[in-house]
Amino acid sequence: MDKLNGIQLEEVNRLLENAFRRATGLGKYIDDLNLTLSLNQAGPSNPFLGLPSLCCEAVGGRPRRAIPVMAAWYALMLAARILDDLEDGESDGLLWQKLGTPRTINVATGLILAAPLALLQLRDQGIEDDLVLELIQETQRAALRIGAGQQEDLVQVEDVDRNWKMVEAKAGEPFALACRAGAMAGGGTPAQVARLGEFGQCLGVLTQIADDVSGFWQALDRSDLTAGRKTLPVAYALALTPPAQREGLRGVFRQAQHDAVVAAQAPHELADLGVLHILVIEAELWRQRAITSLEGLSATSPAKEQLLNLVEQATHWTSGGK
Repeated sequence: MDKLNGIQLEEVNRLLENAFRRATGLGKYIDDLNLTLSLNQAGPSNPFLGLPSLCCEAVGGRPRRAIPVMAAWYALMLAARILDDLEDGESDGLLWQKLGTPRTINVATGLILAAPLALLQLRDQGIEDDLVLELIQETQRAALRIGAGQQEDLVQVEDVDRNWKMVEAKAGEPFALACRAGAMAGGGTPAQVARLGEFGQCLGVLTQIADDVSGFWQALDRSDLTAGRKTLPVAYALALTPPAQREGLRGVFRQAQHDAVVAAQAPHELADLGVLHILVIEAELWRQRAITSLEGLSATSPAKEQLLNLVEQATHWTSGGK
């Protein structure tokens, strides 16, 4: 899978570079855009990059038809990661060091604008203009919903229900988009597109649950706790704590941001409350939803098997929490 993703990433980068070239008059800006692509390609492989291609294949389409969809999705997700790093105070990576904050933000904007240009190259795959336009609209609307989820994340809500809605928008929607768009490019029926969209939603939520657990219990340097992020573990901890004791727990979270001893002890306290166990159960529920959503696909489809493998990767951490 990693080797395949490496090949796919090269194709995606070439397609985006082509979209940049077609936009004449970019000057040195195109160098910053291409640098961003090259730096990201040198990083760890992304097991989820091939989602549009896998969903295209799962409905009977040729996987290569989804390469422009992959490029658009990749551009949006790369831009979202850049902006998320800035919002979380983590703008200290290699890209930021090379370009500085203003140019890096400008690059993220360019990647967002490049996504529909990447989708226009679906016409080179023989896809009709009406479907290309529908995919562009689908992508841009999803991008706005993702932005709404990110906006909610910036508010740092403590309420469990609002936290879940934020997770579904910020993390579930991008994966749902990848799967829906891939299935659409492959000529999937409305029912197949809807089922794969639901699968993507579940997979995205599962990856966020895993990130929240890792960020709270497994992070070795800058954890979500020391950064003051109110992720799912914090929301559940406050919900499980009697009202009279909640302010005391909030004080512990605040103190953990600058006290290493408190930061080391707090995750154990949350585990004692049952928070980790609850998140394992929630992950299992989302896992079952993801598996059920694929039931209408061919049982012998290699793409279906790979999609199921991605679910198992996203929930591997639960074996240690049960």
